Amino acid sequence: MSPGTRTLQVVDGGQPSAKRVAGKLAAPRYVPCASDRPVGELVDAMYRHFHPMVFHLALRYGQGNRAWAEDATQEVFIRLFKHARRVNEMENVAGWFYRVTTNLCLNRLRRDKFLGSLPMRAFLEQSQPKPPSPEALGLVRDDLRRVFEIVNHMPPKARACFYMYYCDGKRQAEIGEIIGHSVGYVCKLIQRVEAKIRAAEEQVDE
Repeated sequence: MSPGTRTLQVVDGGQPSAKRVAGKLAAPRYVPCASDRPVGELVDAMYRHFHPMVFHLALRYGQGNRAWAEDATQEVFIRLFKHARRVNEMENVAGWFYRVTTNLCLNRLRRDKFLGSLPMRAFLEQSQPKPPSPEALGLVRDDLRRVFEIVNHMPPKARACFYMYYCDGKRQAEIGEIIGHSVGYVCKLIQRVEAKIRAAEEQVDE
């Protein structure tokens, strides 16, 4: 699988598309504050701007647990205090928040031995204005549920790579920068998840 190529397509009429999911993690372009402003004001400005993005990303890693996501979000902005002036002047401030949030959540998952997953439930909660009706839930295909059950049991980094690649639309090079590994390693992690999914599909067909 070459970087930038998406071979797996998960489609369901009742599910959010990758583009819609990625939109939940997007933030308007950040306009840097004056560099001579107090650190507290810089942090406050970035908090108001990036809090929704950080929280939604943490909610995904926390398996829809809002308390877990709030704790992770708070930790991200506490960390920001140490680097506020440098981050404020970065060309891609959103990239800093995405990278720090992802790495922090992966560390929390390992530390807490959080054996859940990057859940589709979080995606559904953020993409629908009200709880889905029983009729809508009935439209969810069995094969889609199987896909995410498989992903849920993969190691944290493999799950992270899979979701960043297929749901956030990130290139493998971007993912490598975020998790601190080579493009080749990222590719292998994604392929492992894909192989598990294909093997499960073959068993069902039999």
